[in-house]
Amino acid sequence: MDRHDSRGRKLSKGEYERKDGSYGYRYIDEETGDARWAYAQSLAALRKKEKAVEKRAEKGVVRKGSTTSLDQAFDLWVEKRRVDVASNLHRGHTLDNYIYLWNTEVRRSRLGRCKVSKLTKELIEEHYKSMRAAGVSIGTIETVHTPLSQVVKFAQTNGWCKTDVSRGACAAVSKQARERDEAEGKDEHPKCLENEEKAALLDELKDPRWRHWAPIVKLLLHTGLRASELCGLLPDDVGEDSIWVRRSLGYKHDEYGHMRFVDGPPKTAKSRRELLLTDDAKNDLEEWRSLGLRCEATPCGLVGLVFCTPRGCALTYAAINKQLHAIARSANKKAGREVVPEGLTCHWMRHSFITNAIDAGVPAPLSLGTWVTTGPRLPCVSTTRAGALVWRTPLRSSTARATYEARRG
Repeated sequence: MDRHDSRGRKLSKGEYERKDGSYGYRYIDEETGDARWAYAQSLAALRKKEKAVEKRAEKGVVRKGSTTSLDQAFDLWVEKRRVDVASNLHRGHTLDNYIYLWNTEVRRSRLGRCKVSKLTKELIEEHYKSMRAAGVSIGTIETVHTPLSQVVKFAQTNGWCKTDVSRGACAAVSKQARERDEAEGKDEHPKCLENEEKAALLDELKDPRWRHWAPIVKLLLHTGLRASELCGLLPDDVGEDSIWVRRSLGYKHDEYGHMRFVDGPPKTAKSRRELLLTDDAKNDLEEWRSLGLRCEATPCGLVGLVFCTPRGCALTYAAINKQLHAIARSANKKAGREVVPEGLTCHWMRHSFITNAIDAGVPAPLSLGTWVTTGPRLPCVSTTRAGALVWRTPLRSSTARATYEARRG
């Protein structure tokens, strides 16, 4: 039976006229199941409020989601990821890295305090641009975006927002930043050493001041090992003709911002490999053994690590990079110009390994590899040698690029 107000107007479901002549609307909260009311002085004003309620329900914004901030959503997402870590579905220190970056770059910022229901793509882009203006690298911004996009999808799954507003936010900022850097002659991608730079580095390593670090740097250059893989080597992993890569040892921030050693498997499944040693690499190992140093530290319970600092402490990525910067400064000071890039890092050694191999005409990467293109990055080569060694490194040498173009033509 239809219901009408005192003026004969038909009332819809949930609408009613009050004794004082105003109107009310009763509806059910979709999340809690509790009754809610909306009031207005006229029927027309009440129906505007009804449309607002229906529109909010269509968007999927429920009561809980409308009061949850992005920081709170991240904390809930972390709890779920910890269950995956316990089940060995995710690596624990990867999650710790996400937590550290979130705490330093997002938490308590305008973006972190924003309610999930009010989050917009423009706000995310604005935050990334402010990070870039503060000197944060593009790679770090892209790493921050990885958990952020997953948190937004997590909120969408729970009905706190209707759409994934994070999609495309990082790509737009990264593209603008890379175009600006290219116009200014900057490049944040890991590079490799040109032949002249490599010769200058090896010449500087002959200085007695670097007798401890020379075999470490040269071994990275002659094997393509990641720094974390080299730091985690035990005596059983090093043979006469090969090195078995079974673990990595990192020194990273935990979720509270404290530095700690973290051991685990190599970066990928293919990174577990037997690495055949060249004559140069064998000489590097002999040079290291001649120093007679022993690692007294036992990080993560690892006893007898092959490589260590001059004081017998466990080796870290940061310690090697610090010495590389000092070596570069010393070489440049002697030459009176920049002959070795002062931004040299451990990963440059890995990139130089494959590029120098191509420059020398090693056929294995070209005959067995597959050339791929990675957008704004330079071409890469990916191959497996003897079913074990995996190379996938951007080519930064002019000779390597010329070789690539010739093969491609």
